[in-house]
Amino acid sequence: MCQSGEMVCDGVCANVMTSDVHCGNCTTACEPTQSCMAGSCVDRFADCKAVRMANPTAADGVYTNGTTNTSFYCAYATNTQYEFRVNSYVTTPAGGYSVVRATDFNDANFVRAFIGIYNLDAGFKAADAFSPMNCCMSLLAGTRYSFGGIVPFTGSGTSSYCNQPIAAGRFITFGLSGSYGFTLPSNYFSTNPVTEVTGTCTDNNNAAFYVKRSTTN
Repeated sequence: MCQSGEMVCDGVCANVMTSDVHCGNCTTACEPTQSCMAGSCVDRFADCKAVRMANPTAADGVYTNGTTNTSFYCAYATNTQYEFRVNSYVTTPAGGYSVVRATDFNDANFVRAFIGIYNLDAGFKAADAFSPMNCCMSLLAGTRYSFGGIVPFTGSGTSSYCNQPIAAGRFITFGLSGSYGFTLPSNYFSTNPVTEVTGTCTDNNNAAFYVKRSTTN
């Protein structure tokens, strides 16, 4: 006799809660990019939980949800999933995001997530449309990030500037010391510690980093 959660499909017992061939019933097969979770076919890389469901030995690292084109970092040892956005410092993105603070960069997993996602996507996705008026990166009123001269760029070429309108969903890359686009080495924040400084420019509608932390199970 079949066990609880199983059905007789093609003459054998199938766990329709987890079977990629018989998902939810005997006739539903998941696509190659999907796995069966709780009787439904989901993107194999929908989130960290889905990644581990499809591959119980999946390692810490960056994965991309192909349906939403959203990258995330899985830190399984600490049960933490990280996602990042760029937005105006005065508007926190919906969905559980919080502004990135300098102290966040003291967390090794946070740094690996930040660098890994940034390098994979060549920047971070804008949560909402906004129009920064200068090149400063703010996190609070009157307070800026300071870590090696990073400034946002809004386009896809060397003529792009950091004071142009930013569309929701656009990937925002960054410039360093006046050059457009760069790859973050793994030790970047060790040699360029992140601090919070006051002054240096006006607030306006400056860009800020945001992070969402959720659990991997």
